[in-house]
Amino acid sequence: MHEEQVTTDQPRPGPEQSAGGHPRPELIIVDEDHQQDRLENLRRTVDEQEARLEQLIQRERDQQENIAQLQNAVSEQEKRLMAFNRDVEALQEKLDSIRRSEAEPSTNSAKKYDLIFSRLASEKEQENQRNLDQLRAQTARQQDILDQLTVTERERKATLEQLEAEERRMYTVVAELSENARQLSDKEKIQAESWARIENEYKSVVDKLVARELELRGNIDQLAACLERL
Repeated sequence: MHEEQVTTDQPRPGPEQSAGGHPRPELIIVDEDHQQDRLENLRRTVDEQEARLEQLIQRERDQQENIAQLQNAVSEQEKRLMAFNRDVEALQEKLDSIRRSEAEPSTNSAKKYDLIFSRLASEKEQENQRNLDQLRAQTARQQDILDQLTVTERERKATLEQLEAEERRMYTVVAELSENARQLSDKEKIQAESWARIENEYKSVVDKLVARELELRGNIDQLAACLERL
């Protein structure tokens, strides 16, 4: 009498699959490490962009302070010009008053006063011209600083846009990592269920083999008893 042999042929998993036909956890871990590297790179980029933004903001503050100083200087020059103009007007009024106070001014006196007035007016005009030149130079400097401030503001806006783009990319990577972690958890659960199912199948086969063995042993015992009676 031959004993029955029960065999269960199971397909061998591929190099990229586990016994349950699912991707190997180490491959998922490698992909997650890659995502982590991407996230770290994005964080470093965001930190660099934030540092750059702080520098631009500081430059903007410095330039605003320079503009305020120049505006104060321009205001002072304007006040001085107004004071000079008032002095010229006062001098003119004084000369006119002197002329009116003289009943019969001589020609020489008139010429003398005209020369004095012309000289004083010329000096004031030269002083006013110097102040005007200084004012124009300061205005030009102020315009240069305004142009630099415009460039800085443009750079700051570009940096902010880059920073926002990097933040959006970082959020995308975080979402991908979360999804990968969720999928990994689901796959681990499926794999555990698959292993449990395979284990149950193996147990069922073993139970059948044990039952068959007991049945065969019973048959053998019966045959032995029959032989003894014969």
